[in-house]
Amino acid sequence: MGQRRLATPKGDDQSKRPATKKSNTAVMNSTTTRKGEVFRAQRRTSENVNLRASQHLIDIPVNKSVYNGYGGEQFSAKMQPKRVRGGEPKLRIIPIGGVGEMGIGKNMNAIEYDDEIIIVDMGFLFPGSDYPGINYITPDITWLEENKHKIKAHVFTHGHLDHIGSFRHFIHRIPAPVYASKFTIGMLDKSMADADTDFQPDFRVMDPLSHEVVQVSKHFSVELVRVNHSIPDSTAVVIRTPLGVVIDSGDWRFEESPVDGQKFDLERMTEIAAKEGVLMFMNESTNCESAGTHTHTEFDIQYSIGQVMDKFSNSR
Repeated sequence: MGQRRLATPKGDDQSKRPATKKSNTAVMNSTTTRKGEVFRAQRRTSENVNLRASQHLIDIPVNKSVYNGYGGEQFSAKMQPKRVRGGEPKLRIIPIGGVGEMGIGKNMNAIEYDDEIIIVDMGFLFPGSDYPGINYITPDITWLEENKHKIKAHVFTHGHLDHIGSFRHFIHRIPAPVYASKFTIGMLDKSMADADTDFQPDFRVMDPLSHEVVQVSKHFSVELVRVNHSIPDSTAVVIRTPLGVVIDSGDWRFEESPVDGQKFDLERMTEIAAKEGVLMFMNESTNCESAGTHTHTEFDIQYSIGQVMDKFSNSR
């Protein structure tokens, strides 16, 4: 009896298949998987995601069985082992406000090393027309309040509201000694008259002309360097850390003939850079993208205002 030969299977004739309805998605149209299988897979994925989301932490049992690995206790985030930081402490510069803001203000930076924090400025933001009825906007200090035991000092560059406006709202919530030039301390003290608290800040005046260096904590010392701005006693803040010098410029410009006779102390800034180096320079950036340079002095503006007042002496 001869061997039976099997017929060669023919290829699938797509023309004989019933017409299928096109889906609204390109993925469904390009796949050969049956629609029902796709929907079932989507449902399984969705159920799995919901299940894991309800557990808060992936791969952590939520049942209270004695065999769940946690002695029958419901697992919570508090039971999660804390990650131990390795190596030397790191220096962190943390903008609390004023960086990338839509508008001018909320200037506030935290500088952290190990278990210490110092804060530079505490301003509010002047809102635009997209915030009708809002007088000003303050930074979010939630993280600072959670770490207020680390805060060793508040340092201020100058007395404009975009740098000190939030002071009266926050100082009692994150208290620490306050360092600034004499005029700036006066502005801060005056702002406390409108505060909703009887808290008395610990003000400590620094003299930028004497190049005074104050050790504000174990890891940080600060120095104020005179700069020119449209308010008296404006300064840059020089912060000395275990890893190097950090400078916050504050608001500044070069003025050849300032009204108070005190020029930008470029010599001191140059001396610090030459002898100690600068690890990081945080420069004020208002109008930095505007073309051209400022060439008019304060005396030019004073003269122009005088002319206007003389011409219209009987009116505003």
